[in-house]
Amino acid sequence: MQWLSFEKQIGVNPYDEHAYNYLGITFQLQQKFSDAADAFHKQIEVNPLDAVAHAALGGLYLELHKYAEAVPRTRQGYGSHA
Repeated sequence: MQWLSFEKQIGVNPYDEHAYNYLGITFQLQQKFSDAADAFHKQIEVNPLDAVAHAALGGLYLELHKYAEAVPRTRQGYGSHA
C-alpha cells in the first residue's frame, strides 16, 4: 500500500511539494477517483500554481468523462495551448 507512505509524509510535512500529487496518482491508479480528486485539490490548495496538480486533476476529469471540469484544469496545467 504505497499510499500509506505518502500519507505518512503528509503527516510529517503537510506542505510537502509533491506528496499530494503522488497520493492522487496512486489513488487514481487504484480507481479511487474521489480520493484522487481530493488529493489533487489539496495539492492545489497547498500550491495554487502547481501546474502538475492542475493537469493531473484535468486528466482525472477526462478519465471520468467530466469534460466541462477537465478543460479549465487542463488549461491551467498546460497553459492556453491545451
